[in-house]
Amino acid sequence: MIAYRLIPFLWGFLEGTCFFLVPDIWLTFLACRREKRRSLSVAVVLCILGAIAGGIVMYFSAQHLGDRILIFLDYIPGISNAMIEHAQQMLTKEGLFSLFSGVFQGIPYKIFASEWGLLYGSLWLFIFVSFFSRGIRFVFAVGLTRLICSILDAKLVHANKIKYVLLIVFWVAYYSFYFTQHGF
Repeated sequence: MIAYRLIPFLWGFLEGTCFFLVPDIWLTFLACRREKRRSLSVAVVLCILGAIAGGIVMYFSAQHLGDRILIFLDYIPGISNAMIEHAQQMLTKEGLFSLFSGVFQGIPYKIFASEWGLLYGSLWLFIFVSFFSRGIRFVFAVGLTRLICSILDAKLVHANKIKYVLLIVFWVAYYSFYFTQHGF
């Protein structure tokens, strides 16, 4: 049960604050297992709640630390001043809807949480929008992985080994590209 409860919550929390690897990694590995859909759903919800808890920490940290939070963010691998400035511009133009578009641009949630805290935006609105923006991404990653793994299970004899190798290759390629673009 640790795999479906504690790890997703903690990984979501840590990625929402200071960790640079997304919890989607763990969720997609869980999605390949032949577990009940309910266990996977619990993992996704706890990951969302962990991410939101991390976002709340960043929100209040930004209000307490002011612009010094931006220095902290800049030290996290894969985050640059340019990315932080881009998130600031997105929040100014789009408001919290930028959390949705930020997902597709690879901008970490912790930046938006910090920037929203610096703006003294509504915490409750942030939590509400965060639930859906985090949820859409996590559900998409899990659903797509589950579909691909089901197809592999139906078509291949040794699918169990192959699907995990494919996941590892995918995540290594993803982060190789990401860190090439954004720096480590």
